[in-house]
Amino acid sequence: MTGNRDITGDMVRLAGEQLVHVVQALTGLLGTIMTIYGRTRAAKPLVKKPFTFQFDWALAKERRRRCVHAGFRSRRLLHAS
Repeated sequence: MTGNRDITGDMVRLAGEQLVHVVQALTGLLGTIMTIYGRTRAAKPLVKKPFTFQFDWALAKERRRRCVHAGFRSRRLLHAS
């Protein structure tokens, strides 16, 4: 019973790729099952509500400017010399 039992890098790569696909499929299936189970236990039906999102760039810039992080007033001071 002597045979070539060497494991090549290609075999390891292929096994890893296949394992990733199996894990992704199982987690997708688990997520679907959990969603269906959660919806069957829900007390109220799903309702689509209107949603709007507004982002104030000026306010974000001002908050970032005033942010104190690790003792520095701004990230710009970390690179200033």
